[in-house]
Amino acid sequence: MLKKIFFTTLLVLIFFKTSTFAEKIKVGVLHFPPFYQVDSDSEFKGYYIDILKKVFENAGMDYNISLYPSKRLYLNLAKGKVDVWMGTKGVDIYKNKTFVVEKKITDIYLRVYTTGNTPGIKTVQDLNNKRIITILGYNYGGFVKYLNNPKNNIRTDQSSTHELAFKKLRTGRADYLLDYKVPSETVLKKLDIPDLKWNDIKTVGIYIFVSKKAENAEEIYRNISKSVEELKENGEI
Repeated sequence: MLKKIFFTTLLVLIFFKTSTFAEKIKVGVLHFPPFYQVDSDSEFKGYYIDILKKVFENAGMDYNISLYPSKRLYLNLAKGKVDVWMGTKGVDIYKNKTFVVEKKITDIYLRVYTTGNTPGIKTVQDLNNKRIITILGYNYGGFVKYLNNPKNNIRTDQSSTHELAFKKLRTGRADYLLDYKVPSETVLKKLDIPDLKWNDIKTVGIYIFVSKKAENAEEIYRNISKSVEELKENGEI
């Protein structure tokens, strides 16, 4: 009799779990090596991919990862076509349209590069009235608003890749290049840029976002929040 009750309870629990999350959680990512990248076998790799896998596996939720261009990813998240994304705050497209997991996952560092005798940038305000190379599609954690503010008189030259951006800096297309530390260091391993110098000017937090239009959005948010908290307490992320 006890065995019958046990198996009945187990079947009920399985039913509710599978009916709540009938489909895999749709996770969106960008091409942002070495954090997010896709190899020749279409396998997703990178530091952030590893974190997301830990979070979902610890939460006991099935997921599916897809790659998108930045603007489409942000729009899909806002519309609920993507359920989850891990990235920066300050993106207007999905602002107020997502639940944000309270605990920050990690930080990335925004760096300004220059060459030769050009004075280094030490503060955000030092960028005013300068020519700057930026990466196409990057929001820089909301910092793009400052760059685009006419009052600051910042002229930007957008590049489709990190490598192209550094080649432009090397040939003098602009005086400065704004990029994140780790992707920059990856590119600079294969580029020779004489007299290169830099300063970190801003720390940008990385968070997990859940679309408010996702099916069972609040439950997904609660499960992910709990999983992140447990993993952080155990020192696993």
